[in-house]
Amino acid sequence: MKKLKIIYWIITCLFIYWVFTPTISSAFSYDYAVDFFTKRLGFPAYFLPYTGYTKLLGLVALVIPGFPRIKEWVYAGFTYDLVAAIYSLIAIGVPVTSLWVQVLALALLAGSYICFHKIQKLSVTQQAIP
Repeated sequence: MKKLKIIYWIITCLFIYWVFTPTISSAFSYDYAVDFFTKRLGFPAYFLPYTGYTKLLGLVALVIPGFPRIKEWVYAGFTYDLVAAIYSLIAIGVPVTSLWVQVLALALLAGSYICFHKIQKLSVTQQAIP
């Protein structure tokens, strides 16, 4: 179980590191983020800080121990966000080979989610053993 927890935290921290900078640029509406979000993707500017702050809250929730139900929602939210990002980039004509950043983030998220569930399952199993 200890090895699994170490793997979980490594993957989760890599995911957090990978998405932290774009999350901050969205939350604080940096000029380059606003330009890309509004001019290239065509989304309204008011939506950018919302996505940034919700992702920031999600990253915090991944770090806080406990709260498995909230973490489930966080994993779901990040999955929707990353799949929507990939779809949006494909829709504006970004080459598929340029999507490696989002695909890697999605892979790290999936790895973290799988490890999270294995830890939850082992924890329940160990509690059931007298």
